[in-house]
Amino acid sequence: MNIIKHKFHQYMRVQGKNSVMYRCMLPGCSHYVRDIFIVGRIAKCPYCGEDFVITSELARRKRVHCENCTNKKDDKLAPEETTSFLEEIKTGD
Repeated sequence: MNIIKHKFHQYMRVQGKNSVMYRCMLPGCSHYVRDIFIVGRIAKCPYCGEDFVITSELARRKRVHCENCTNKKDDKLAPEETTSFLEEIKTGD
């Protein structure tokens, strides 16, 4: 079996026998790391492909991804902002 080399791993949180582990999801990679060693590592985002440093907040996700690909509640428009935005599109202003 050919082992594919890659610069950074793409992690997913999995349950080990006694603790939480992180597994690389790239094909042909058998890399695992324990949860206490994941913070501070550089990883590849599974959504955008950019490299990022894993923080304790990012490590809490099932599929570890960068901050830019995270849906935030603050980024969503309020209902009144959405209505005014749609009206602007319809009128062409």
